[in-house]
Amino acid sequence: MKKAFLVLAGLGLAMAAFAQGPFICTTEGAKLVYVTTDAKGNESSQTDMEIVKVAGKGDDFTIKQKAQLYIGGAALTKPIETVTTVKGGDVLFDFGGIAVAAEGGGFILPKNLEVGMELPKGEVTVEMLGIKSKQDITSHQVVAQETLTVPAGTYECYVVERKFNAKVLGMKTTGSMKTWYARGIGAVRTDNYDKKGKVTSSQVLKEVVLP
Repeated sequence: MKKAFLVLAGLGLAMAAFAQGPFICTTEGAKLVYVTTDAKGNESSQTDMEIVKVAGKGDDFTIKQKAQLYIGGAALTKPIETVTTVKGGDVLFDFGGIAVAAEGGGFILPKNLEVGMELPKGEVTVEMLGIKSKQDITSHQVVAQETLTVPAGTYECYVVERKFNAKVLGMKTTGSMKTWYARGIGAVRTDNYDKKGKVTSSQVLKEVVLP
């Protein structure tokens, strides 16, 4: 009985530690597969992201990632390598994402989130598939806490919404983005919206492969 109690106590401590972990995958060798769909729900691309190396200790470490983008089943470019820093459990992101480069801005996704929390705003240049756009972030906050089911599983998430004014190929546009973040995983789903609030594309976590 005592042994069983110790096992359960240890399991409880492990679950508590995981519950307080950062909003990013920290399992070295893990692979996260994302699928992007267009406004009609048709698959347009797939991104395989691998956690190459985790270096550091405690709540302070770096995560080296490698992402490969596929369109029509064919690799579009060589794998893109990025490094994400976690400091005190807070994740230091740029305003880009998987296979997206960003300059001029970034934000910290705190270890502890709550609905209504305001996150940094500012101006950023985003580049995707060779096309650059300038975004003026007008609103950036935690808008909800939800349980979300995607092909990879069911996750407890915080929803972060970003609203922006953008300039792409000389054309001005307004839009927004919502991202569902889960502890120990990171982004589980990201929806992009036009100025009327209509979904233009979505990126969803399809599979998580652990080493």
